[in-house]
Amino acid sequence: PGSDQYNFLKHDLENVNRKKTPFVVVQGHRPMYTTSNEIRDAPIREQMMKHLEPLLVKNNVTLALWGHVHRYERFCPLNNYTCGELNDKQGGYPVHAVIGMAGQDWQPIWEPRPKHPDMPVFPQPERSLYRGGEFGYTRLVATKQKLTLSYIGNHDGEVHDMVEIMATGEAVSGSEGDGATFCSDKSESSSNKAEVKSEGKEPILLQLVK
Repeated sequence: PGSDQYNFLKHDLENVNRKKTPFVVVQGHRPMYTTSNEIRDAPIREQMMKHLEPLLVKNNVTLALWGHVHRYERFCPLNNYTCGELNDKQGGYPVHAVIGMAGQDWQPIWEPRPKHPDMPVFPQPERSLYRGGEFGYTRLVATKQKLTLSYIGNHDGEVHDMVEIMATGEAVSGSEGDGATFCSDKSESSSNKAEVKSEGKEPILLQLVK
């Protein structure tokens, strides 16, 4: 707080016209949430949760996209490790997604590999709704009514994970393929390449804050 970067983000988030821009997406490099073995980054994540997360929650940020970890992982709407509502009078919990799959071979997957049985296994907590360990990319589609994030597997071109975030505040989660996760409205709710599309009769603005 007090830095030029923080003040810029605060001013930008507080001045979004949500009637014109129903969905707000924040992008960053090092993730606020991850279940990967990123022990060295723990102090950074703690500072982000202390200073940045309240800003995202207060301003009802819809979706937070992160890189750095070379995996795909999607979380429920989060605040302080707790799943909650996307929209609330006191602020909304953003859906967090790590979308670093373009470099997935640089880091071990959560389960140990056959040739490396000594690699630790990282449990998947309830807040982590889907984890993917293959090359892929994300597709972001926005209409006036909903924002859809899809994780496309590189080897088969299929949708392996998807979340639909409604303008009314509900998040509907659906996944295909191995490790599929389906969840209810209250606890549900990319790759370095993101595609942003608008479909339907009435295109909308998608606010990206970086």
